[in-house]
Amino acid sequence: MVGGPRRFEQQLSFVLESIHQVPFGESTWASALTAIADYLGAECADLTFSDPVLQQLTRWEQARLDTQTVEEYTRTYMAANWAEVQPRVPIALEMRQGQVVADIDFWDAPARKRMMFFQEYYHPLVQCGECLMGCVSKTEDAPWAYLAPHFRSRAPQQALVRERLGMLLPHVRRAITAETRLQRVQKEKEALAEALDHVADAVALLDRGGRVVRANRAAEALIRTAGGVDRAADGRLLVSTSPARTALAAALAQCASPLLWTPGAGVMPPVRIAVSRPRGRSLILTLQPLPKELAGAFNAVALLFIADPDGHPVDRSAALRKAYKLSPGEARLVQAIADGETLKEFAIRNQVSYETVRSQLRRCFEKTGVRRQAELVPLVLRTK
Repeated sequence: MVGGPRRFEQQLSFVLESIHQVPFGESTWASALTAIADYLGAECADLTFSDPVLQQLTRWEQARLDTQTVEEYTRTYMAANWAEVQPRVPIALEMRQGQVVADIDFWDAPARKRMMFFQEYYHPLVQCGECLMGCVSKTEDAPWAYLAPHFRSRAPQQALVRERLGMLLPHVRRAITAETRLQRVQKEKEALAEALDHVADAVALLDRGGRVVRANRAAEALIRTAGGVDRAADGRLLVSTSPARTALAAALAQCASPLLWTPGAGVMPPVRIAVSRPRGRSLILTLQPLPKELAGAFNAVALLFIADPDGHPVDRSAALRKAYKLSPGEARLVQAIADGETLKEFAIRNQVSYETVRSQLRRCFEKTGVRRQAELVPLVLRTK
């Protein structure tokens, strides 16, 4: 903390940059805590996360503590009786978010000489005599977090050091929040990717430029062997005819439109595109927009289903009948819609009137709890 205003600004800028880079993997908490310790004139620093219900430490990030110190703390103070043997815990549980306290606020030197924590761990192993503790975050839906720099002796200019520690707390809180959100998104992304691979239908995710962000095994096989569709070197989905290319671009523009998420906007109906190929009947591509939260996870805008009429479609009609108490005809209709067939095509194929099919569809909506044909597609995919 020695130097003029410019030196202070440079130190502060470096510390904040180190903190803000942690969620994106461009820095680590160890590096950020080292920068914080230097900025405050401390020997070392740690960041503690605790479960407020169980009163147990759930995560401990630290900088400049040697292996023996870390092992001793882990063995003794991360045990089930952590709250009983660590005297700072009851104080931490009562702190307000943004508050900064010091050991000297609660125990003078003679009192600390009588306490096992200070005499057997803190003074001999950490080799520090004074700790400041700042409450970073205290919310009901996440672990509580505390930032603690440690000093050889009572921190010089302690009022100034407390002020600077308090100034850093909101930045650390934002970094923790961003880190948690990114981790949650990554887990959702991995779960969806795994789920796609277990779907028998050919399914892919496309970005607004038509690039295949993710394709399950069935889709990869169709793109590779069915004809009519291919993948460019840059990952874009290629279709064989000009009308299909135009329709695909228009559908992706619809799926990427911010108007889809405005209040009162209806559900975009699925867009079906026939793609001719050298042999066999046309492939049927069905596109519908990804839910907004999943679009953010994958940087994709559309869910693409590829149906091969000459292949062996996955028939879930029996499972649909059992799950939603559908009649055989209703189950066949729901399956046909999921396979990309229109109501008129279904009516012609089954030699029934269009109005009869519309009546069947209304009953399907009532039994499945959905309101639009587009919502039947994911419903069918989830039914096994």
